[in-house]
Amino acid sequence: MWKPVEIKLETPANMVAVEAGHLAAYALDDQGRLYSWGTQIFGQLGHGEELEQEHRIPRLVEGLNGHNVVKISAGNHFAVAITSTGLVFSWGRGCFGQLGNGKVADMSTPTPIESLKDYTVIDIAAGSDHVIGVIVPREAFHRSDQHEESLATEHSVVMVWGQGKHGCLGLGGSSNELLPTEIVFFRGLGAVKAAAGAGHSLVLCRAGAQTFLYAFGGNHLGQLGIASSADHVDMPSFLDEFVNVHVADIGAGAQFSAALTSDGQVFTWGDARYGKTCRADGRTTY
Repeated sequence: MWKPVEIKLETPANMVAVEAGHLAAYALDDQGRLYSWGTQIFGQLGHGEELEQEHRIPRLVEGLNGHNVVKISAGNHFAVAITSTGLVFSWGRGCFGQLGNGKVADMSTPTPIESLKDYTVIDIAAGSDHVIGVIVPREAFHRSDQHEESLATEHSVVMVWGQGKHGCLGLGGSSNELLPTEIVFFRGLGAVKAAAGAGHSLVLCRAGAQTFLYAFGGNHLGQLGIASSADHVDMPSFLDEFVNVHVADIGAGAQFSAALTSDGQVFTWGDARYGKTCRADGRTTY
């Protein structure tokens, strides 16, 4: 298939978000229901144990019935989802601990990450084989009438789990983490957004009207944007390029990254092959 084709659902639904993982895709409707299609080989479609390994028509993920899903993020044969109550579910491939449940086993149905039950998950991003999330202790919501965004910047914590290759977990090493583990560096820095790529991560922090962008993990193709040719960085590093720029959103892919500013500008850096960074000269940037 070489051109976009509209997907037909068996039951009509109004879709509000889509996500593409490795050999699987997901769509979220305006009622918080999640649909998936593609391959089920590692359980990444979330349809439970079944013999059929391919689904060519979007199918409702029934394991999330009763939960209003607000965000879905997919990695290499696995996925994570946030509900409107701030719970996070994971399913699919788990050989590196990327499901965050303390095990190295696959899961074919969405399962809540129990160690995060006392937190409200604000943002989450699945990389190839790791996950990074911005969370807030639930007690902070219960004892305050502040706006959610203010609470996020005041009380937010950054948690990571899964494969630690190239230092993409930002914990000062390359070990895998089977359970959500805090990056202590970000305490008090007002983390609000996270992005995860193929072995690298980005975290956006906010202090008042200012934003600050940090990166860590693999950097052999300049995907961290830290103006260094270091092969990798296993602790969060500040991106000087954005010191006077208000960053509104961030993204990370296969050895490249992107940022959207509040005035509508888009910045890219890292691996320029295949036109990923939109550079006419095809030059990889650091």
